[in-house]
Amino acid sequence: MTRLRLAASPVAGESWIHSGWYVEMTELASRTTWLNGPTLAYTSFGGLLFVALPVAAFWAVRYRAFVLIAPLLATPIAAIATYFAVIALKRAVAQ
Repeated sequence: MTRLRLAASPVAGESWIHSGWYVEMTELASRTTWLNGPTLAYTSFGGLLFVALPVAAFWAVRYRAFVLIAPLLATPIAAIATYFAVIALKRAVAQ
């Protein structure tokens, strides 16, 4: 089994987070400020799509066997729970 090793810090006293992929990703984010709005909108409201689609599917099979309906009912509940988890995560890591 291989072990995950963090990259060594390029400067003594710095943590691993100040090098490598993290720096590349933050630089990319600072260069693409035009994506902030669409990305925020997607993470805030894109989950509604995952609620609307199963509701539409439920509407289509509402008079059929419960075996078909049960997973459709679980999907929007899971999507709503995920939405609230994302909101909590956004608040926790807000800059």
